[in-house]
Amino acid sequence: MDMKRNFNEIADTPQHFKCDNTGWFKPVGIRGADDVVAHYSLTRESSNVVILTGGIIGTCIASCDRCGQDVSVVLDSDFTYTITTKEEMVSELQDVEYDFEDVMTVYSKEPVVDVEAILVEQAELSVPLQILCKENCKGLCPRCGVILDMQECQCSPDYSNSPFAALKKLSQR
Repeated sequence: MDMKRNFNEIADTPQHFKCDNTGWFKPVGIRGADDVVAHYSLTRESSNVVILTGGIIGTCIASCDRCGQDVSVVLDSDFTYTITTKEEMVSELQDVEYDFEDVMTVYSKEPVVDVEAILVEQAELSVPLQILCKENCKGLCPRCGVILDMQECQCSPDYSNSPFAALKKLSQR
């Protein structure tokens, strides 16, 4: 499936597409993303402006950032991009203030929409920054590696690396 579309192939009324995960969804550390689906529509506003709106939905598997256990992650994100061939006249990039529309505008030298590149970017953005099996996950014991939510650690506490260890030595004098 060619995921590049020329502006002149895009109608001025929305064209809707559905794209199963055929390799475009590949965020690092994510597994089992076979049911992730992207839906999007393309609309040509003018000869040099196209609007792409869509979303990514599905579930995948990742590892909890604290304990390493597998976690099912639900993805549900929406996006809108303006793709244009109009060149911006910005002489200097200092102290330029951007609004949301500017951030979601893609400037293209050629009148082509690279849908796959946008889907890959949105796939990365749709995965949560921190993945936890539960909000109060205790993680792993740093000494023996036991998953603290499943069993209690038998290690004795070691306070020698504590920033307060020096104070304990002073109090023993």
